[in-house]
Amino acid sequence: MLASSIAVYSAGASGVVTEATPLEDRPERRDTYARAKLAQEDLMRSSGLRHTILRPGAILGPDRVMTAHLGLNIGGTLILMERGGELPIVSLRDCARAFVLAAETPGDGRALNILGADRPTRARYVAALRATGWPRHVLPFNWRLLAVLAWLLSPLGARVPGLLRPAVLRARMRPVRYDIAAAELALGWVPQDDFDTAGGVGMSLRIAYLTGEYPRATDTFIQREVAALRAQGLTVETCSIRRTGTEHHTGPEQRAEAAGTFHVLETARSPHHLIAAHLAAWRRPGAWLR
Repeated sequence: MLASSIAVYSAGASGVVTEATPLEDRPERRDTYARAKLAQEDLMRSSGLRHTILRPGAILGPDRVMTAHLGLNIGGTLILMERGGELPIVSLRDCARAFVLAAETPGDGRALNILGADRPTRARYVAALRATGWPRHVLPFNWRLLAVLAWLLSPLGARVPGLLRPAVLRARMRPVRYDIAAAELALGWVPQDDFDTAGGVGMSLRIAYLTGEYPRATDTFIQREVAALRAQGLTVETCSIRRTGTEHHTGPEQRAEAAGTFHVLETARSPHHLIAAHLAAWRRPGAWLR
């Protein structure tokens, strides 16, 4: 089984992208990632081994929400270059299920698209993303205007950034749709995560718990609440003003929580962290003041 990528399809693809859509026939025009995946597929097909090639899209999960198919991310601002078309995304859990099923199925040389059943448009995705607090600002900019500059710079080849190379720009921004019927049929795989709930941007929400001391032997209700939120896919950062004594670490769960907790006073006394904080203020004064 080979883990490839949805990125292997032609930059000129339009309409609905299926496994029958032509692959990129000029890999030198594409970014390093796409070239590597195309080369891996060529090697697998020429190996003579029984195999299945899986082509997942952008895999979403905790702390994994930004995708190159949106545009440019500059601090708290997203330059959104396209609003339409489906985003080729799949939740981490659905992707893992597909790989397990593929590993248990005899390889027959086919390639399969691995994407979620609920694939949002870029506009819907960004609206959900903003509910998490980022980006603070969205600046729409039509990628087709940038394509003119990319075409003028095309003689420079790989020496220019990805979005200033015509084929890379088209591959990331073209408004297309995707089909996963072949994977559902071949693997008996049914994506279960819905974009608006566990399988979507909600998985990226970050919550901070700040208490005077954490974890304490008497605060098991807080520990249960933190564990329940993490089980739903949220990222929970536990913060404690002071470090608790070892007498509160009555079991492996408490010891693990203590090791992963941010300690405010202890960190404030560290010259290294103080310098880092002031450097952050210099780089992003607006965020530091908030």
